[in-house]
Amino acid sequence: YQGFKISSDLIELRNIATVAELIIRCAMHRKESRGLHFNIEYPYRDDKRWKKDTIIRRPFMG
Repeated sequence: YQGFKISSDLIELRNIATVAELIIRCAMHRKESRGLHFNIEYPYRDDKRWKKDTIIRRPFMG
């Protein structure tokens, strides 16, 4: 954020972009369709494998 005035609107925009990225990453990881997240390669729900919380971790930077 160097060179930008930090404001509550800028922080809110960053937070919205972060949440959007997480939603997209989770939807792409699923091998099923669920709700509004339709995957043409996996058109059906799979409650047995996917009806659980999704955990995403940042890549390890060593």
